[in-house]
Amino acid sequence: MTPIVYLREEQVVELVRDAGSGRVSLGVGFEWPGEDVFHVFSRYPLVAPAGRPIPVYFRIHDSISSAAKYKTSPGDATDSAPPRFLDIELWFENDCVQKRVSIHEKSASVECDLRYVPQHSELYSRSKGLLEIDVLSKKRAVIVGMGSFGSTIAVELAKSGLGAFSLYDFDRLELANVSRHAAGISDLGRFKTHAIRDAIWNRNPFAKVESYEVNINDDIAAFERDCARSDLVICVTDENRSRCNVNEVALRNRKPAIFGRAITRAAGGDVFRLRPGCGPCLACIQGLGLYLANEEVSNIRQARRDVSAYISQERADATVQVGLASDIAPITNMVVKLSLLELSRGQASGIATLESDLTSDFYIWANRRDVIYGSWPPMEHYFNRNSVLRWYGVRAKHRDDCIVCNTQAALNHGEEI
Repeated sequence: MTPIVYLREEQVVELVRDAGSGRVSLGVGFEWPGEDVFHVFSRYPLVAPAGRPIPVYFRIHDSISSAAKYKTSPGDATDSAPPRFLDIELWFENDCVQKRVSIHEKSASVECDLRYVPQHSELYSRSKGLLEIDVLSKKRAVIVGMGSFGSTIAVELAKSGLGAFSLYDFDRLELANVSRHAAGISDLGRFKTHAIRDAIWNRNPFAKVESYEVNINDDIAAFERDCARSDLVICVTDENRSRCNVNEVALRNRKPAIFGRAITRAAGGDVFRLRPGCGPCLACIQGLGLYLANEEVSNIRQARRDVSAYISQERADATVQVGLASDIAPITNMVVKLSLLELSRGQASGIATLESDLTSDFYIWANRRDVIYGSWPPMEHYFNRNSVLRWYGVRAKHRDDCIVCNTQAALNHGEEI
């Protein structure tokens, strides 16, 4: 098998355009031993790739004739040449960049197949017709909470072509998170925001990602400034105080917001969409009794928050609830669908028909007949009764006596409170 070398197209253009003929520059490659696959960079990448590092020499020529003068690789001329390296030659011919790539090891060389990782315009070619990629690339979303929900949602939006992200979370990745999180064991100990920032860049290196390792409850003013410049707010935190703050900030700035969560032991979950001026706010939903207080306790910090100080560590550990990644997936998928719908609203996209389907602002999902769904009958073959593994849209209206959104609406219209 011919070894394959992947090189970023925009870096090739930069090298040929900016480097003088005969120039040699050092880059870095990463290989997967035994697979003959190399990912090569002219400068160290934003995200450290997996694989074993290998030195790379880039040689720039002004023509094929000058390229022909070089019979050996630059490393061969010195006694300090690395035992194994890649040699990449680039030159212009017929207005096109030509290349010659080989891997050198123990005085032998093998020709390689060079393939380009395309520029931004080609990354989402398979999404065209469904999503307005040019529109999404100019949009920004704020995501509050980088746990099992926020991490997955952020990566899915990156795959869809969203251009800018603001990520909020003050926690670091722990071993117990890995079974449901978009980040893995190699990210243990890192801020979740940093791990997901890198995951976004692995999908779209052109995305603009800003991360904030803070609790938004401690600096509402800074969060509000970020919200004001964004197109959508997504709140997937594990406690009600931050949800209420996000609700109020989104109302003040007239920004759509989407809230998603699992409830006890991920028996199910719900998703709420806030569209200021077009329906209920989160406080309205709570007042209607739809947004129940029970929620997941997925780590020891949350457990300690909710139990008395004298409770033993063993008993506190026992209150941490389990939930499978597959239980989370349907809920994050609905958040992503609603997010793309809001970000593409008014555009002639292929998902526009969902506007006629997803007309509710509050949705309920049941994973299994447990906890509050314990009285539901088995799904079996019925379609016309309550069942697990289905979405239910709830008709929920704005409450005339809601102190939160009515107060904000009055302030937005300059009325006295």
